Amino acid sequence: MKILLISEYFPPRIFGGGEISAWLIAKNLAKEGLDVSVLTSYFKNLKKFEIKDGIKIYRRLKTGENPVSGIENLKRAFIFPNSLRKELLRLDKRENFDIIHCMNINSIFAVKVKKKIKKPFIAHINAPNLFCPRGIKFTEKICKEKCSLFKFISCYSRYGNISRVERKFYLRYNPFFILFVYYRFLHRKKILSEIDHFIPISSYMKNLLLEEGIPEEKISIVPNPLELDKFLNLKIEHHSPPRILYLGAYEEFKGPQVLLEALSRLNLEFEANFYGSGSLREKLKREIKTLNLNNVHIHDGVRYSEIPKIYQEHDIVVFPSLVPESFGRVAIEAMASGKPVIASRIGGVIDIIKENKNGILVEPGSIEELKNAIEKLIQDSELRNKIGKKGREMAHMYSEDKIAKKIIKVYQKMR
Repeated sequence: MKILLISEYFPPRIFGGGEISAWLIAKNLAKEGLDVSVLTSYFKNLKKFEIKDGIKIYRRLKTGENPVSGIENLKRAFIFPNSLRKELLRLDKRENFDIIHCMNINSIFAVKVKKKIKKPFIAHINAPNLFCPRGIKFTEKICKEKCSLFKFISCYSRYGNISRVERKFYLRYNPFFILFVYYRFLHRKKILSEIDHFIPISSYMKNLLLEEGIPEEKISIVPNPLELDKFLNLKIEHHSPPRILYLGAYEEFKGPQVLLEALSRLNLEFEANFYGSGSLREKLKREIKTLNLNNVHIHDGVRYSEIPKIYQEHDIVVFPSLVPESFGRVAIEAMASGKPVIASRIGGVIDIIKENKNGILVEPGSIEELKNAIEKLIQDSELRNKIGKKGREMAHMYSEDKIAKKIIKVYQKMR
């Protein structure tokens, strides 16, 4: 089979787990004997074409430099879709692909040329942006409503953020930007009916598709792959006092402030390290100083290559998100590293954590429940070891080769 994966960004341009997953999927599909090409965006100092890890990489698309800047996102909105349609038609005419696999939300605009190339289109659903114009399905609580323009204006004017886009004053109160975001959200939803099959990365994402009226027979859950060898081969270390790890964005919906409050209520010896970046960074540092928590440290974000060592240096990993995460990469990496995980009982993480087997689940935002779970693991080293060992066993189901085989089964259904 000749497969084309479309990914707006692709390594070495990495802005999140989506780019890592696209690379791992492409690499392992090639290992399974498929003829794999990737159509992605071109950036300065990168090759416009190369063959790497058995993948033919075509860097032909035009888009914004990054998904954080408001201005660059306008480029993504107006330049990328046209560039994608033009280059896809040109490349398919030459290569004659069997299947077009859109790896992220913006890539699904490729389906607009379906009538011309008449190939099966598959959409990887790895983020809630299709179902929420703000991209997080969260206000003070998990949002379960279908969005209308009025609801969006009310929500955005109050919280002022769109997914990863920087919170700029000139955007927050700009009526043209607000209308643009909402109608682009509607446009994305409208083209869902043109896609032949969907691959959500968790049961949570599948349920969002079902709520949009997508037939169940057009949906196949396939979780994200992970480079498990980087984590499974780590030597288990034990530290005294136990070390607690938070790895993620310093944003309210990720829950670092909830974890900090829970830690402040502990009367046990421990050390905690936070790694990440975001708008709450300085506020968290001030809170630590106010509470005199000398054993809690705030660090900058780290390169992906450094993450395995960070897991190894800790004993407990906390994933306190207040929003339903699409997947939960941190939880699986921690499991593969042999570390017990405490996570919020919402979203894709429910597919991963099995209560008291490979982790502990708590109600999102419950400081007391989170404190009790941390306390339990600090006091019981045998339980930490038991949960960590079980987590390592269960992490194997997310290996790159197993995920590639699941995707191939989806492809075979489409032929």
